[in-house]
Amino acid sequence: MTARPTPRNAPCPTALLRALALGLGLPLAALHAAHAESDKGPFYLGASLALSHVSNVYRLPEANVPNSDDVVTTSLLAGLDKPFGRQRFFADAAWRDNRYRRERSLDHTGYTLNAGMDWAALDKLAGRLLMRSTRNLAQYNLSSEVDPLRAKNLERNELLEASARYGLAGKLSLEGGLAHQTRDFSAESYRVLNFKQDSAFAGLGWRSSGALRFGLTGRHTEGNGYARVLVFVLPNDYRRQDLELSSEWTASAASTLNARLGVSRIDNSNSGIDNFSGLTGRLAWQWTPSGRLKLNTAIARDTVQENYFKGGNSLGAEVNRVTNSLQLGISYALAAKLQVDAGLNASRLDRSDNGAANERSQGFNIGLRWQPTRHSQLGCQYNREQRRSEIATLNYSASSSSCYAQLTLR
Repeated sequence: MTARPTPRNAPCPTALLRALALGLGLPLAALHAAHAESDKGPFYLGASLALSHVSNVYRLPEANVPNSDDVVTTSLLAGLDKPFGRQRFFADAAWRDNRYRRERSLDHTGYTLNAGMDWAALDKLAGRLLMRSTRNLAQYNLSSEVDPLRAKNLERNELLEASARYGLAGKLSLEGGLAHQTRDFSAESYRVLNFKQDSAFAGLGWRSSGALRFGLTGRHTEGNGYARVLVFVLPNDYRRQDLELSSEWTASAASTLNARLGVSRIDNSNSGIDNFSGLTGRLAWQWTPSGRLKLNTAIARDTVQENYFKGGNSLGAEVNRVTNSLQLGISYALAAKLQVDAGLNASRLDRSDNGAANERSQGFNIGLRWQPTRHSQLGCQYNREQRRSEIATLNYSASSSSCYAQLTLR
């Protein structure tokens, strides 16, 4: 695609940086930053502005024509966190307008909405209702099941979830819930990655002490999606059964361990897709050795479609794949109002139908946040990611850098 010259009335980077210095905005982790304020009130409103540079917009192999671009993101934020008797209502919303300097066809608006209610009834019954909806520009070069695309492609995810817990005799509790999930892409060529699924779970929880808790859960999932068999895109219905043992151990005020080990089986209706049967699981550790330093570490093994829906941007969405991943996050307060954040991630994706085409992905990020007042925040962030596969078209390296500012009123 030929780069278009910047029109005279387009914002230049110098002017945008001046605007950022005046303190308008945030696009990166806006909702997280809004919640981080210690004097949080029941409602908040905010606005943000950011300037980003992306080195490889379409995630193309290095041999292809460079496709770097600058992006201006303007955001509006709103939310509430309001108790009402024994209930609590919460909501966070972000609307984002994204404008590209060269690839103007990628201009789009996106949003994130999280809303729900924590409820309680009688003496032993409690639960949560949750709704989540997002729309963003999809990651390009996402999977071997789709051809490279150089056009606007919006990804939309929806989640509806209800869960409840009832306290039984002693330290036992009965837990259960329902969930409905969907994902779809606006580009017709990405239709193979669309899916919708419904799941239900039920189980027992046991808290042996204030610091240690165990759970045994059975989960049933039914979904509808697609699969590519040779050159054809065919429907694929799948069923997943999980039996999971989980635990949470608060070893000290500074250390918490969460573990999940499951036996999983996935049956696909399409004969061109291998079924899966094996162990899945996750181990996470949250450690706060001091008031300034926080570390989060997680290792996981699961089917890729589940991982992708939960937010693993560097992972594909092919239904007969398994991934092993490692994530590390660090936050350190350099001063009372200045904090540095960094993260590392690595994953290996195994293809059960083509062992020679397994792939590895890795990436890191580092950012600096400064909160000059309780209503404003400034920061910059750098991200780098890389994927290596024996499928040549899946190889890429990409980086992005951005600076942002935020104003939040409560």
